[in-house]
Amino acid sequence: MSEDYQAIIVSHTHWDREWYLPYQRFRARLLHIMDEILEVLDKDEKFRSFTLDGQTAILEDYLEIKPERRKEIERLVKEGRLFVGPWYIQMDEFLEGDEALIRNLIIGLRMAKEHGGAMPVGYVPDSFGHIAQLPQLLRGFDIDSFIFTRGMGDEGEKLKTEFIWRAPDGSEVLAVHLLKGYCNADLEMAHLLGKSREKIREDPKEALPMLEWLKSELLPKASTNYILLMNGCDHRSIQQEIPVIIERVNKLLGREVLMHGSLVDYVESIKRANVKLGLYQGELRGARYHAILAGVLSSRLYLKRENILAQTILQYYAEPLATYAWMLGYRYPSGLLLKAWKYLIQNQAHDTICCTCIDEIHRENVLRFLWVKQIAEAIIEDSLNFISKGVKTTCKEAKAAVLVFNPLNWSRSEVVKARISKPTTRYFEIKAPDGQSMPYQIISADSSKISLVFMAEDVPPCGYKTFAIVESEKPPEFSFHLRCGENELENEILKVSIDPENGGSMSAVDKRSGRVYKNLNELEDEGDAGDEYYSFPTPPTVISKGVKASIEVIERGPVKATLKVKLDMLIPRELNEKGDRGSDYVPCPIAMNISTYLKIPRIDISGEINNQAKDHKLRAIFPTNLRIEDGATKSFAHDQFHVTKRPIIPPKGENWIDHPPTTHPQRFFVDINNGATGLMVANKGLPEYEVRKQGCLQILLTLLRCVGWLSRDEKIGPIIPTPGAQCLGTNRFEYSIIPHDGDWLESRAYKEAYNFNMPLIAFETGVHEGNLPPERHFLEIYPDKLVLTAVKKSQDEDALVVRFYNISDEEISGRIKFFQAVEDLWISTLDEKSLAKVEPENGFKIDIKPYKIVTLKAKIGE
Repeated sequence: MSEDYQAIIVSHTHWDREWYLPYQRFRARLLHIMDEILEVLDKDEKFRSFTLDGQTAILEDYLEIKPERRKEIERLVKEGRLFVGPWYIQMDEFLEGDEALIRNLIIGLRMAKEHGGAMPVGYVPDSFGHIAQLPQLLRGFDIDSFIFTRGMGDEGEKLKTEFIWRAPDGSEVLAVHLLKGYCNADLEMAHLLGKSREKIREDPKEALPMLEWLKSELLPKASTNYILLMNGCDHRSIQQEIPVIIERVNKLLGREVLMHGSLVDYVESIKRANVKLGLYQGELRGARYHAILAGVLSSRLYLKRENILAQTILQYYAEPLATYAWMLGYRYPSGLLLKAWKYLIQNQAHDTICCTCIDEIHRENVLRFLWVKQIAEAIIEDSLNFISKGVKTTCKEAKAAVLVFNPLNWSRSEVVKARISKPTTRYFEIKAPDGQSMPYQIISADSSKISLVFMAEDVPPCGYKTFAIVESEKPPEFSFHLRCGENELENEILKVSIDPENGGSMSAVDKRSGRVYKNLNELEDEGDAGDEYYSFPTPPTVISKGVKASIEVIERGPVKATLKVKLDMLIPRELNEKGDRGSDYVPCPIAMNISTYLKIPRIDISGEINNQAKDHKLRAIFPTNLRIEDGATKSFAHDQFHVTKRPIIPPKGENWIDHPPTTHPQRFFVDINNGATGLMVANKGLPEYEVRKQGCLQILLTLLRCVGWLSRDEKIGPIIPTPGAQCLGTNRFEYSIIPHDGDWLESRAYKEAYNFNMPLIAFETGVHEGNLPPERHFLEIYPDKLVLTAVKKSQDEDALVVRFYNISDEEISGRIKFFQAVEDLWISTLDEKSLAKVEPENGFKIDIKPYKIVTLKAKIGE
């Protein structure tokens, strides 16, 4: 690399909205820092620009208190001296949901444009790894560059610090790796080289050793003669002496080596250099240069669960139902939905959702998630009430009706929960529109209401079906296909045996293939000497094998059977001063409901542990019967708009700053298969899994991790006790076991994971005439390898927006149908700009590349 190099210095702050101080404390600090930034930029024209961390929440937090400074900010942004956006929040990509990532950019870009313009760079300086589909998401917003710190593995030795990053669909961005982090030219860090900010300010010669060190570290790894120096760090204010230091250092060097600029300047310089860059495809979760902090996946799992539940109810129920109601003539609750998305995304800031903060912050997170659910529930009730009033529910002898809604884009026959008004007669039937009587069973009843479950057959995709409540003089007769014994469950597909002598672990027979799975759902607890960032396993390991469990039948009927398993696991109370688990054990009661259903190929588990122990990690184990030698060499984990393949055997990690992670993120499921057979474990808000070779390959699902420190290493974070992270008391969990033939895709096992996460919902309505038929789809998307993620009203016009992705590795000819006439249909960008018109042909047909995210915008006719 030539010595004729140029260093572009970018002044910035990295703003953790909440971390070791709560949000309002950090905001109070932000007010002073923003005041100083604005004053320096206003008074010193030589101070070229300042970057506000790539997130617009900073502006929102500041201007809520100081709205009088908005015009000043707008002027500086328009002049290119203050860079804002494109994100709303600096998120964690693996824990923020698929659609939330898109809304994060939609909200951030819109807010930035309202304040003068958005920085067109995908700047993500501190997130703990990066999803494979991020290049496609960025390109969907016309952003063609990405700057990051964490995630590079051994590929970094070949790629240099600038390379092309390709998404699974083929989308590409220019990626820039901050090899020495986003604080590499922070003057407050000069002490690491035996210098100080004060000395550098007084004598620019003092900056030369720092510059020489940066050049020696960065230039050999660079693809061009440009290096990027990041002047700032966490919660830093503007370092106003930078222009003077640059001028004096350049004078000492005899040429313009240093340039005060922006991330945009650096990206444009790399593009102008026009050099051939290396290519990389896949997620970024390596830890050769910077820690990936894999333990964050299981810190405070109660919040991860709330995150999934809040996003699911907002994304798959509230927003689509509000959209369908709007299509039928109802008002669209734009403001409420935006507020709910903001609350959700604020809770998905990387320190927040990774749960690496102080206890006070995470208590506030619970409230934000509650607000999301409250808003969503109000919208759901309002929308269903409007829709149901327009549905014809008249049926001979019907006294009431139940409308069942299916949020997914495939037809479903499943068991649904309902709460209905108590009929006046002792007996009643639930009838489909064709008069067929649906099997049901009553769960509970009071003086006015009955809670029950029933089989809802053939509920249309993205639509509804009504079922009449018809009073009867005699009890309905159902043919039983479910068997529920003292410790056995059986439906048409699966036979489950639960072992009371071994903690309630189970064996399952897949009756379709005859395959037997043994020791499923055995529990394992190990000590954890880590913190909110890291898990450090500590022996001895306690297992549920040999622990006596009680088993009780709590539901038995024609559509659902449930056994409750109870056991007390004796777990070491806490780590002692030596870091050992010690010999003082406490009982931790665990209760699990294990359920099977009519016609459904899943075993669902919902449970809770009354945790009385500290410093430990509890996992459920699922032996797969598969071995690497049999061709099961990878795990398949669902993530954002993709299913990621990860090798079972991790890299060696030679010369890595951190051990290669063996625990990995997932969203709705993880699967192990060899192409002929496989085992999937679906979950609701349990994002950490591991695959272990112990005889056969085992899937380990983390149910609980308890630690007492934000960090034990001040290089990662402040050493602050966090007793709330011990998660004492009740902790809940839900997951499902899904055996299958073939792989996860061709077996359609992924649909069961989606069904598990997005169940049918029921809404009681009256018996009345209506303009809408008893059952209908609002939207159809075929085939089922296209997976729906969003149905919403356009942010800028009266148009319907539909988003889905191709979950497979093959090109698919997709077909889309709407229940109303469509005047125009456009393929759009992720930010809803029209790209290409789609012509009608038996609905609308589109060829969709592997792993492609498709956004459609439809103008609905009158």
